[in-house]
Amino acid sequence: MTHSAASAASSSSAAGSASELDAEPLLTESPSETHPDLDRYPVPALVDAFIDDQIHALNAVKAARRRIAAAVEAAVPRIAVGGRLVYVGAGTSGRLGVLDSVELYPTFSWPKDRAIGLLAGGQQAMFEAVEGAEDSLEQGRLDLTGVNVTARDVVILLAASGATPYVMGALEAARAAGALTIGIANNPA
Repeated sequence: MTHSAASAASSSSAAGSASELDAEPLLTESPSETHPDLDRYPVPALVDAFIDDQIHALNAVKAARRRIAAAVEAAVPRIAVGGRLVYVGAGTSGRLGVLDSVELYPTFSWPKDRAIGLLAGGQQAMFEAVEGAEDSLEQGRLDLTGVNVTARDVVILLAASGATPYVMGALEAARAAGALTIGIANNPA
């Protein structure tokens, strides 16, 4: 998975390994340089900081728009022939993927059997943190293999860090099956 706001990755593109990313602290695992004393802000300044951070997030998505468009263009032919959307993630990223997969039917009448959400730690992790579940490369592979992903499917991989082992294991399995892989991360390249 590449390490940008949003990126489309075909089965032939390169992925950074967790060991490559361990060399530098990840942005998502570091204190805010912009707001080091956030807990001491008066409420109006706190609200302004949250709004500014949302604008920053929107700007990151805007900067990735060409890659997002490429991902959509690559996904449409697979979806048109009955491919599934499979979301894979851990922690909050994974929970949001599960939420998105669940909302596809009531919001867009998307067939329920063509929307799958895989969360490190399983269903229990939706409501309670399952410590260490995100660290299993092998479990990510197994969980993705367990839903019988094929070359018609689109696998959306969500990892705030861009290097979560569970997600990277699913990425390997998705590529081996020939599925389209789309990675979404929160750390800039």
